[in-house]
Amino acid sequence: MPIIGLVGLYYIVYQFGGGFAWLAPLICGIALLIYFGLKGETGGVAGPWVGFAVLLLILGPSFLIMVPGYFTTSMSDATEMAEQQYQKSQENAPVGIEVAADGAGQFYVTTVVRNQYVTMLVDTGASIVALSNSDAEQLGYKNEDLKFNIPLSTANGQTFGAYVVLASLKIRDIEVKGVQAIIALPDALSVSLLGMTFLKQLTHFQVTENKLVLYQKKPGEWVKQPFE
Repeated sequence: MPIIGLVGLYYIVYQFGGGFAWLAPLICGIALLIYFGLKGETGGVAGPWVGFAVLLLILGPSFLIMVPGYFTTSMSDATEMAEQQYQKSQENAPVGIEVAADGAGQFYVTTVVRNQYVTMLVDTGASIVALSNSDAEQLGYKNEDLKFNIPLSTANGQTFGAYVVLASLKIRDIEVKGVQAIIALPDALSVSLLGMTFLKQLTHFQVTENKLVLYQKKPGEWVKQPFE
């Protein structure tokens, strides 16, 4: 009697077949046909077994409907996996913002530094973020604690600035940490400048005639570049 082997085969395929467990009835049906085919038996005692094998081949997949939770669990797992993949893709997706130009074609952005709002002029020609002295004072920096020993070129001519590292500089949903900056001497800058030590940490930025687009790199990708 092949019943023991048949049950064992079904159990092995169903338990360890993973995504192919639904093939268990079909495999058992084929195994029965092969078994009796090799023995050369199609009638007599073998007749009911051959009929059962054919039944498994035809109706076998529908038996799985009677297995509690088989299809519902599989669909639930697939849905959960798809949701996890979508959430992961959204977490890693670059963040983009747009800034409109003012009447003079310049781009001003409101940044957050040290939990304070600071208005900055985007300046792709500035190699480093430059804070006006008044903005730096608002952020808690004191001139007596700073060393103004770094040459700084401004629209008003040559001056000096003090080197600092901003723990974080944020524009809406874009945030860059460890931003190198210079604090200008009093009256050297009328507005703070958002320079390349921030901009080059982004995936890319694009300036058109009346729009500035900033894209932040995916989490963990930005690399601090030394100021030269």
